[in-house]
Amino acid sequence: MFKVNNLGVTYNNKVRALENANVELPLGKIYGIIGPNGAGKSSFIKGVLNLVKHTGEVTVDGTLIKKKQRDISYVAQRSDLDMTFPISVLQCVVLGTIPGLGLFKRPGKKEFEIAKEALEKVGMLDYKDNQIGELSGGQFQRVLIARALAQKSKLVFLDEPFVGIDVHSEEIIIKVIRDLRKEGVTIFIIHHDLSKARDYFDGLILINKTILAYGNVDDVFTEENLKLAYGSNIFVKVGENS
Repeated sequence: MFKVNNLGVTYNNKVRALENANVELPLGKIYGIIGPNGAGKSSFIKGVLNLVKHTGEVTVDGTLIKKKQRDISYVAQRSDLDMTFPISVLQCVVLGTIPGLGLFKRPGKKEFEIAKEALEKVGMLDYKDNQIGELSGGQFQRVLIARALAQKSKLVFLDEPFVGIDVHSEEIIIKVIRDLRKEGVTIFIIHHDLSKARDYFDGLILINKTILAYGNVDDVFTEENLKLAYGSNIFVKVGENS
């Protein structure tokens, strides 16, 4: 069980990004994190992962999440990453194997093979020697997903992975994510396209400065909840065919 208890995030400028966030969800599913711009979605993930100062507690099957760092992968927004850093695609993905290595150990042949297998799964093996700065947005996002695959994590957190990428890359990424679910991996995805909520996710977390609703898609993705989060002017189909 993934459990968040009274999570709050306040930044140095005294802006309260998130408060009293409470969630309790079963593992092994794909969860979408939705809400309007500035609602605290990224702050929620960063608070959960101890990347920012926060209050509250997060546990996974009763164990504090900070004790499970080796089991967690986090893919930040591409806009937060330095595309000019001189590193090849393969080297970038190999970085995902480092948390599983012992202290002071460097990646070897085994780790490079793991990285190549991950690149093949996302259709990027042919680009293994390219510099990351040579890639399109969709290609680079697939490389970041491959790095998460190479880490072999049990929990994966993705911040807006589908923003600014091509349809082909999006299809590949969602297939990989569904394959991970089959392996028992739990995936949390910050997502802005409400029209795909039913297609992509098993459950949702609806945020606007706090958790407004969470659970199965049908229970969260209602007109009442969406208006509560986005305002009364939102227009989105919430029926079975949306």
